[in-house]
Amino acid sequence: MAQGLTPARGAWEMRLLPTTSSSTFRKGSLVALSTARNVRLYDSADSGYLGIAMNASVDSLPAGKVVVAIPRPGCTAYADCFTGMATSVVSIGQAMGLCVGNQSGDSTYLSFITTLATSVFSRIATIVGPVDSANSRVEIAFVQNEATFYSTSSVSLA
Repeated sequence: MAQGLTPARGAWEMRLLPTTSSSTFRKGSLVALSTARNVRLYDSADSGYLGIAMNASVDSLPAGKVVVAIPRPGCTAYADCFTGMATSVVSIGQAMGLCVGNQSGDSTYLSFITTLATSVFSRIATIVGPVDSANSRVEIAFVQNEATFYSTSSVSLA
């Protein structure tokens, strides 16, 4: 069963942040900030990611708010593998992209790792653990230069 992204090891920071009714994402989706500083679904064209949505946008309580798990340096997460991805292409240390799509045929749109990220700028995760073949998941670490918080290339938001 697809779960998207799930925080694994490290001291993740949990923040309750604003979202809008036009922004739709599921629990386990990688999210970013809009220009209005509202949480929205991450897109590979974004200049940085924010973290993992810990609840779906339609399940926000209080209304218009979402809990986001923000990875501090050293944090890892479990990520789903794209359907049909061979274990041989998911080697420890390999940089991967993260994208959103329907990978299981059950209308579940979640974030998962992909080798389709052709640009080095869209490879925002590194494989740090072996593939869990039974669940089609792998442990990843985020590339901090692409992060909105704790980035080495941008100013962190307060």
